Amino acid sequence: MKKSKCPFCNHKVVEKEFSFTSGKKDPITQENIVIPNAKAFCCTNCNESWFSESHQEFINLYIQKKLFTPLGPKDIALIRESLPFKTKKQLADFLCLNDKAFVKWEKSYSAPNPAYDILLRLVAYSEENFKFIKHLHSINFKFNPADYHYTKNITTSKNITFHTSCEPCVDTLSKFDFHPYNQNINPNRYTNVDHGTLVPGFMTDVPIFGKAA
Repeated sequence: MKKSKCPFCNHKVVEKEFSFTSGKKDPITQENIVIPNAKAFCCTNCNESWFSESHQEFINLYIQKKLFTPLGPKDIALIRESLPFKTKKQLADFLCLNDKAFVKWEKSYSAPNPAYDILLRLVAYSEENFKFIKHLHSINFKFNPADYHYTKNITTSKNITFHTSCEPCVDTLSKFDFHPYNQNINPNRYTNVDHGTLVPGFMTDVPIFGKAA
């Protein structure tokens, strides 16, 4: 409990759990979203009550999840039919889903969880996404940072030493978008692997950011 005293009368406060009805509508039921286990601080003297920052964060997160509008059976069928597969099982295999996934989803026996829902949207969103999944199958889903936009330019290593007097090291550093002598980088914090060699793929507390020329 972050507050031990009431900010209004300076008396003792307690934390109570209750059902809180928000002003947001559930996209499926069109009823106000109710948070069944919301919490708030309450004063034992003046009966004032208020939400702390953590209480409000909990409520906002609950509402955010409830506002998620899932794909319906017709939406799922439309996505499936737009993709170049002859059977539901073929698409399920392509997306690494249960063989009966599309049968169950399209007949409303069950619904995809939010992760699968997003996967369906992404595969139908662009030809590039579809081709990337084909690429993953071709390499047996082996992870390669170079395949991903947000990881391909990360060049960090826990096993690099750059020597300012060593020609191969200076030559390697010159290929990046920073100048080693005016950055907060201490070459002595890296252990030697090979002169002038970058070893990507290892995260450390001292990352080296730069884009190869």
